[in-house]
Amino acid sequence: MIKRGRKVGLGLLLLISSHGIAFGEEHQNSGFVNPLGQTVTLRTLLRSGERVIGEADVTFTADNNIELPKSTTLALLATLLPDEALEQLARSNNEDILNMAHFSQVGYPLSVDPATFQIDIAIPLNATRLQRLSLARRNEAQHYLMPSPFNGYLNVYLSASYDTLAEANAPHRHAHYQAHRFEGGIHLIGWQFEYESELAKPSQQQLNYRRTATRLIRDFPEAGTRFTVGDHSLTGQRFQSYVDMLGISVNRNFNQISTRNVRPTATQQFTLSRASSVDVLVGGVIVQRLTLPPGRYNLADIPLAAGNNDVVLQIRDEAGNEESLSFAIATGRDLIEVGEFEYAIGVGLPKTLSTDGPSYQRDARIVHGYIEYGVTPAWTLGVNSQLHQSLGTNKVIQVGLRSLYALPFGMTELNYAVSEHPIFQRGQAVRVAYDTPDNWQAPFNTTFSAQYEYFSSHYTNISHHDVALSDNVQPIKHALQAQLNLDLSDRLRVGLFSNYQHGYDNHDTFLQSGASFSGNLFHTRATWGVSVSYRDHNVDEDTLHGSVTLSIPFNQQHRLVTRYQTQQDSSQVNYTFRDGLGNVGGRSAYISARHDRDNDAQINGGYRYTANRFNIAFDHSSRLTEIQQGEETHTTRIDLATGLVFSAKDDFVAAISRPVGESYAIIQRHRSLDQHPIEIAPSHGFPRATITTDMPAVIPDLLAYNGQVITYQVDNLPPGYDLGDGVFSLYPEYGQSYLLTIGSDAIITVIGQLYDKHSEQPISLIAGHAHWLGDDEQAPIAFFTNRRGQFAISGMKPGQYRLQLVNEKEQEILLHVPDADPPLVRKGVIYVE
Repeated sequence: MIKRGRKVGLGLLLLISSHGIAFGEEHQNSGFVNPLGQTVTLRTLLRSGERVIGEADVTFTADNNIELPKSTTLALLATLLPDEALEQLARSNNEDILNMAHFSQVGYPLSVDPATFQIDIAIPLNATRLQRLSLARRNEAQHYLMPSPFNGYLNVYLSASYDTLAEANAPHRHAHYQAHRFEGGIHLIGWQFEYESELAKPSQQQLNYRRTATRLIRDFPEAGTRFTVGDHSLTGQRFQSYVDMLGISVNRNFNQISTRNVRPTATQQFTLSRASSVDVLVGGVIVQRLTLPPGRYNLADIPLAAGNNDVVLQIRDEAGNEESLSFAIATGRDLIEVGEFEYAIGVGLPKTLSTDGPSYQRDARIVHGYIEYGVTPAWTLGVNSQLHQSLGTNKVIQVGLRSLYALPFGMTELNYAVSEHPIFQRGQAVRVAYDTPDNWQAPFNTTFSAQYEYFSSHYTNISHHDVALSDNVQPIKHALQAQLNLDLSDRLRVGLFSNYQHGYDNHDTFLQSGASFSGNLFHTRATWGVSVSYRDHNVDEDTLHGSVTLSIPFNQQHRLVTRYQTQQDSSQVNYTFRDGLGNVGGRSAYISARHDRDNDAQINGGYRYTANRFNIAFDHSSRLTEIQQGEETHTTRIDLATGLVFSAKDDFVAAISRPVGESYAIIQRHRSLDQHPIEIAPSHGFPRATITTDMPAVIPDLLAYNGQVITYQVDNLPPGYDLGDGVFSLYPEYGQSYLLTIGSDAIITVIGQLYDKHSEQPISLIAGHAHWLGDDEQAPIAFFTNRRGQFAISGMKPGQYRLQLVNEKEQEILLHVPDADPPLVRKGVIYVE
């Protein structure tokens, strides 16, 4: 058998085409037909539709079967297939081989693309395993390219807005505001240095520049640990406080984003540090757009359809930051594997951000920490603590316990915390939550979640270190929420919910219950939703509210949503268009109109476009409070985001890019492909990057600690040009970059026919190796002959090669490869001694 790269696939194709052998329709339906009549093994890609799984050594047998090595193939599929399918494949036979019949038996049939010899595994989307991102879990069966040892980036976000305020019998007032943001990073041999700053110019004020954060990061992937020194933030566990500080931390939890504007502070609470626009999505559909000033919010502050538990908030602040928050489940559902643990330990100075930049409380100290451990497969236990101490004064301490336990009928969570405050003394808090399991096969697809929280009046966390005795730090004593969802039919979903809140002040006590009904409109893709809720208030007047929502998707790109809510007597219509988001040429647009009790009309519209090297967004909002009185407000904003990146490996290469994220790749084309446009990772007509000029392309959004396979497509590839594997297999760490090249000097394909000089018979069905005789290094290229002695060798350079045959005579011949354009050389008949 012969093992080599995808170049064998090109050689096979050339041999097949030279004989006029085709894959008939009946063959494509029944499977691969090996035209050579011998067993051949080559390295090729495994795919599932458009998703690239990885590379594997695939054997095409003489009896038209496809075989894959069991151990490495199961390793590639471990993150995709359910456990039962993996176990069935593992038990399929006593050999380390999987074939077409084994995959068909588990419901994932194999097929081969005759044009590329790539293997496609038919995995339905609803059958794939639930993905969970984790650190330092790389597929050892995959060969990954090496990143650059030195790289850096500068992301630039430019934002400008213009406001017009009109009032009755008064001249119009105008204001403009600029808020520009800069993110820079340098990565050198595992160390990541980051610097962030802002440049703002309010109307009638001077331009103000401020540094917002500086930090140094080092990841230890094998230990799953991150070390950070400088300005950063740490997310607390449940009853802990979100911490901004200048200091040092070590943690093993990569679900954190150091500079988040949106800070989840409790199960259904979040804090905005900047004024932001908020899109409220229920079931993946935007049902409302809000503009919120900085502050702390609860989901109760946002008018939602009652009974929905899949709420997502897409938040975009005045500086162009875009983030999202999900409030989907009651428990954390983050069980840790047995013997594994997550932790965070940090110490530093409290930090606040003023108009002049960071301000540090130098006479205070913050200590933050937690650790969680997987005791059993069903039980994760953790402890946490925080301390804020001002020098010379008493300290604020919080200590907590968290237990997450999976029962056969659901996930339970228990949180308990106790606090000590110099003024409020001791306080305590308790939280109990329950969720039905993901794989619960209940009648009507029933799901249920509930949570209960208790706060003593004097419970504090370290954010309360400077409160006075007169402050009401905990207005809520008891809070109970429960929610039940079930499918009464294929087209009717019902949700029931109830919230009870008992406050230390009677004004904060109420009981609210409601129901929601949703489903498809007749037999179309349009969906409808109706909700009603009743609030029994302890002091204020009881209220009854309802809403009606109709969502009409015209296709995958266009959607119209209409909604009426009795709470504000509001009627709104919202049209959205989305296509190719995040890829080159991707765009989205929206326009909405609303009328409510406080405003005659609110009209919003916007457009976003993703180019190869920048993102641009335009938004306009008009609020007509009293049209007849001339009271109206108009706001127009435009955002532009781009980036400058460089990467140094064998060469130093710089490029202009869209803003980069965790990691990125600079991709250049070889001079042999000049004038040939290239699309990087094309999907549904939208590539992630393109090369049309001499400037390299950049893939700006590689996910750190996730194996990724990047494909590419070259327009009008010269005949005989061999692109090699045709993919880049990457596994970046945080902050790393890659410097990649498409094409090379080894592009020539040589076709010929070998004859034995003495017998004058073709040397048929013989394998061989082509050895490069030049000064630079090139791995030997494997090849083989067919029944007529014909061969095709791809990936050759101009110069001398020694062809060595693997037969009894060990015959050899020198072969001269000329420079050719197009890169296809036909040698005809070659006689071998």
